[in-house]
Amino acid sequence: MKPHHILVFVLLLNLLTHAGFAQYIYELDKTTRFDRMGAEEGLSTGYAQCIHQDKYGFIWIGTQLGLNLYDGYEVNVFNADPKNPRALINDWIYKILEEPDGTMWFCTQLGISKYNRANQTFTNYIPEVFDNYSDLPSSGNALMMIQDGHYFWIRNEQDLLRFDKKTETFLSFGKDTVNPEKGVFGSNLTGGFMDRAGVFWVCSGEFRDDYALSRFDKETETFVHFRNDPSDPESFVGKPVRSMMEDREGTIWVATLGGGLIEITDKEQGKFKQYAHDENDPNSLLNDDLLGVYEDSAGRIWTFGVNGFSRYNKKTAQFTNIEIPHRTYDSTESNWIRGITEGKSGELWLSSVEGVFRFDPATRVLTHYLFDRANENSLSHNVIIQ
Repeated sequence: MKPHHILVFVLLLNLLTHAGFAQYIYELDKTTRFDRMGAEEGLSTGYAQCIHQDKYGFIWIGTQLGLNLYDGYEVNVFNADPKNPRALINDWIYKILEEPDGTMWFCTQLGISKYNRANQTFTNYIPEVFDNYSDLPSSGNALMMIQDGHYFWIRNEQDLLRFDKKTETFLSFGKDTVNPEKGVFGSNLTGGFMDRAGVFWVCSGEFRDDYALSRFDKETETFVHFRNDPSDPESFVGKPVRSMMEDREGTIWVATLGGGLIEITDKEQGKFKQYAHDENDPNSLLNDDLLGVYEDSAGRIWTFGVNGFSRYNKKTAQFTNIEIPHRTYDSTESNWIRGITEGKSGELWLSSVEGVFRFDPATRVLTHYLFDRANENSLSHNVIIQ
């Protein structure tokens, strides 16, 4: 067997200008092969909005031009057909949800679709509120779907709906100016989360600095809105929520856009602890503009967003920050890390607007993969959605 020669460009980035930044080895990898899938390979389009592997191993790929099912050999494309009520309801797929029993649901621009595996058809559900937004397609998108027993919580930009699978009906929990506790706090919804205790959380607001994190009470069918109170340092920061996560110890972490990382210290009373960037503290959070928070298999907490990612040490309450420099475009622009997932060997894979990164926490090697127009085995694009 011939030896494999791997050529990488290695640059040691000495970021130990202060204790909060980690030293790591940067490698620009130009040899790893990526198998591309696009229209030429059978996809409805090469632009993927979401992707999910189901319990049977099949890969579902949602795009703006239909739903794709990949079995490892070939692609089966599902498209909307106005003449066929058993077809997919809409071609623009935003989110994919799989129930524990393998039932597949898809959030689209016009409503939700359930896939019937036995005959490869769909059962479609269109809430009336979506019909009202027919002239404003960006306002009718089903952007989120969270299961809550036999209910599904569904949100678009302006409303929160609850779908009952038993009755096949929708109930709106949109903003209610007469009885504020009957609906979400604001008309702009930015997130939703179901904790392990079965409590549903949602963030909504009207302006960038006037958002509330709301907790739903199943017994009263009402919301408790936790807002920012400048006189109370334990109140919610009032910023849009981009991601929530419950760690193995039961602590809920909240990644916000502009408010840093939030720890919910008291779920009932609505007490919060903020971890924000402090330019005078090298061990503070890298940046307050976050897109997500993640716990790896070792129980380490990671945050990601503008220009890099951070690891939080629960024992010291300090952050180790990894700032990622620009490689492909104007350095004055922000390099957003958009997602983190863990590989089989404990390595972290990071998606960004500037390619894909692989970070090994043990060796602190950061490997960078980029699109190369001259290399057909490179990434298909530098902007990674998920």
